[in-house]
Amino acid sequence: GLDTTAAQSLIQEFNGGTWDTSQPMATDSTEVAGVQRTRDRFMVALMWTDDVAQVGANDVTSTADATALRFYAKECRIISHKASFTDKILKMSVTFKYPAMNYSGTTRCCAWESTNDGDGAQALPALTYSSAL
Repeated sequence: GLDTTAAQSLIQEFNGGTWDTSQPMATDSTEVAGVQRTRDRFMVALMWTDDVAQVGANDVTSTADATALRFYAKECRIISHKASFTDKILKMSVTFKYPAMNYSGTTRCCAWESTNDGDGAQALPALTYSSAL
């Protein structure tokens, strides 16, 4: 799943409803058509690095000499989710949308970060997220 602590997948993030965390997973589709429901917001982080010890894009880079480039966006919502099986490989295309700043205009919701040396003060910091920045 997408969320490793709650075993949620992109499909469940998009559809909402009651989360299913046991196998086989089933998405709750009992919501009435036309009902406006609140979409969950979350953080998306991507990292390109040569650090073989790196576990996740939101983690701090290791103390070994490493280079890294990271993009993150907070307050994201999934606005489109499409599955494709055209070449007999199941793929998901997901479109995210996020605001440029928080509601009060005091914090940007996205950033690019980079380091060319992963030791000490040059390491990328760990990312944290709480909704409504």
